[in-house]
Amino acid sequence: MRICGIKLLSLALFVGLAFFCTDLKASGPVDEFAYTEPAAAMSRLDSFLGYLTDNPTYGGNVIVYGARYGKVGELESHIRQIREYLIDYRKFDSSRLTFQNGGYRDKIWIEVWGVPPGADLQKPSPHLPAKDVKLKGTFRSKTLYKCC
Repeated sequence: MRICGIKLLSLALFVGLAFFCTDLKASGPVDEFAYTEPAAAMSRLDSFLGYLTDNPTYGGNVIVYGARYGKVGELESHIRQIREYLIDYRKFDSSRLTFQNGGYRDKIWIEVWGVPPGADLQKPSPHLPAKDVKLKGTFRSKTLYKCC
């Protein structure tokens, strides 16, 4: 009987420790998507805020990747406007959000991550080296994520 109790206690400690350790690791993005049009992007960003609201101890990490054949300033504009949309328009707590320039992929791509307390931020994973990116012209759009 005593050995059985010790085994149960050991199992409970092991399971508890395993749960604690996995909670500190971000296992994958909450969502990731190509930017195709404003309404779809805003809807997905709103869903991300819902996730963070349901997980009040988590932070949020937004990684934005530029397009292979984009324009100068386009990537930075997406990051700035996503920040404005989430913090200024949706009034989400800025201390819970981080924004990263992810480098470049074939198209504008956005990843949103939930970050458990104590966990490291996800590192960007660009698919293209800078030498393969062809930026032409200057990006001038001021309303990528504004609500109608």
